Amino acid sequence: MQKTGPYDPCPCNSGQKYKFCCYLKRRQGTEIKLAKAQGMSKVLFSPTPKQQEEFEKIASSIFRGLKYMADNDLMSAVECFKRAQKGAPGIPTGGNNLAMCLFLLGKHEEAVATQEKCNEMSSIPNTFGLANLALFLRLGNNLEEGNTKLDTALGLDMPSIDAILRLCQVLAIYKRHEDILALTEKYAPFIDDTIKFY
Repeated sequence: MQKTGPYDPCPCNSGQKYKFCCYLKRRQGTEIKLAKAQGMSKVLFSPTPKQQEEFEKIASSIFRGLKYMADNDLMSAVECFKRAQKGAPGIPTGGNNLAMCLFLLGKHEEAVATQEKCNEMSSIPNTFGLANLALFLRLGNNLEEGNTKLDTALGLDMPSIDAILRLCQVLAIYKRHEDILALTEKYAPFIDDTIKFY
């Protein structure tokens, strides 16, 4: 049986790409279990009315930005993620993706500054953002500071499966394989085949 790729048509025949349809539903169920296991369900999955309002404002900008990224239209993605970050600075998704787009566009210093600002403003543990920052620092030959960011990220609870995946990716780049094994063992009940690759 062939696996459905993230940008393949969704098997449910909704007309959407898998990443933006059933994948999200499957991932949400796993992340709720992850949050509850960490005692974080009130923080992440019982948002205050203000948090819910913030999330609804940015969700469409984030999804549009992700589609632009998938189409390699990074300039359009940057504009979407800027709107998302401005609309809800405490929710790190827009800032994390904005920093990555800037990095891919060769704007290294701006990417680092954007990610640092996003990490400071995040209302949840931004392990994804710390891993992003470690990646940027690694490619800028600042290994010591990058390792410090990874150590900080490993000391936090993982707010999402995507955060675990990003952290594993960057740990692999740093050749910190023992940390990958420990992380995947700790979160074994929640990880999927993508993370098992590491």
